[in-house]
Amino acid sequence: MVDIVMGIMVDIVMGIMVGIVVSIMEGILVDIMVGIVMGIMVGIVVSIMVGILVDIMVGIVVDIMVGIVVGIAVDSMP
Repeated sequence: MVDIVMGIMVDIVMGIMVGIVVSIMEGILVDIMVGIVMGIMVGIVVSIMVGILVDIMVGIVVDIMVGIVVGIAVDSMP
């Protein structure tokens, strides 16, 4: 009788322990996966934003340079 009760108790405790360990492992894995996905998404968005900003800056600078060159060329025409 005592053996049966002890066996049941051990089974319950082991089940709880395994459940806790598995849930912790799953939580860590999910956290890692979500972190990787979020990192990739944020990286893509940031790179797109930076690319657009750089394009705008370069465009403005090129426009100014072209404007100056054209202005000088027109001024120096007879």
